[in-house]
Amino acid sequence: KILNLYAARQRIRRFRSNPGIQSLSLKTLDDKRVSLFGWSALIKKPGLRYVSLGLPGASAEVMKRWNSALVADEMKLLKPDLIVLGYGTNEGFDDGLDLQAYRKQYEASVKKLSRAAGRPSILVLGAPDSNRLPKYARQSDTQPSCKPLSQKETAQYSTLLALKSERLARWHAPPNLARVRNQQRLVAQRLKTAYWDWSTVMGGNCGTYRWANATPPLAYGDKVHFNDLGGKRSAAALYDFLMTGYRKFKQGSKQRLAVLD
Repeated sequence: KILNLYAARQRIRRFRSNPGIQSLSLKTLDDKRVSLFGWSALIKKPGLRYVSLGLPGASAEVMKRWNSALVADEMKLLKPDLIVLGYGTNEGFDDGLDLQAYRKQYEASVKKLSRAAGRPSILVLGAPDSNRLPKYARQSDTQPSCKPLSQKETAQYSTLLALKSERLARWHAPPNLARVRNQQRLVAQRLKTAYWDWSTVMGGNCGTYRWANATPPLAYGDKVHFNDLGGKRSAAALYDFLMTGYRKFKQGSKQRLAVLD
C-alpha cells in the first residue's frame, strides 16, 4: 500500500493490512526526509494494549514540548482507558528546581493530556527512591553508607555541597526528590486522580541503596536505575495496587446493583 505522507501538519495514518500477513515493512519511494515517530500493529480481538512513550532522561517538562495536534490525533485513535505518568527522578536531582512552577506546569500538562484523551483514568506515579553520592566523596577507598539527610543538612544543603562537606560524603536522596514527590501527590489530589508512591516499594529512604546491595541485586551501582529484577518487583507491586483498586470497584458495583434490586 502506498501512503501519501505530504500533509499540512504532522498526523497519524492508519491502514488495514491483508488477513494472515506475518510481517510489515516500510520503505520510502524517494530520498526526501520522512520522520517516523511510532509504529504499532493491532488486531480485532479483546485484550490489553500497552503503549509506552518513555524517553531516557526525560522529565515532566517534556510534555510541554509535545506537538498538541499530533497528541490529540494519537489519543483519538488510542482511546486509552488508563494513562500512567511516571516522572520525577530527574526533577528530584535538580537542586535549583522551582517547586511551585513545577507543580503548576505538571498540573496543566495532566489536564491537557486528560482532555485530549477523552478524560480517561489517570495514575500519577510518585517518584521512586534514588540516591546520590557527591563527586568529591567518590575518591574514598571505603564504600560509603547511606543515610537520609537531617533537617539541618537539608536546610544547609547547597552550602554544604559547595564546601564539599564531609557531612554529605555518603549516599542520600537529594533533598528535592521528596519535595517533587509531594508536589505530584498534591496534583493527584487536586485533580482527583489515582496516586501510587513508588518509593514505598523499596522501603522509603535509602531503598535503592539497599536494592543495589541486595543478593541478587535489584538496582545498578549508580543507586538510581533498576535492573530487570528490580523492574519486575516494581511492576508486580504496581499490578497489585491496580488490581486492588479494580476489585474494590467491582465490589462496589455489585453492592450498588444489590441495592437497586
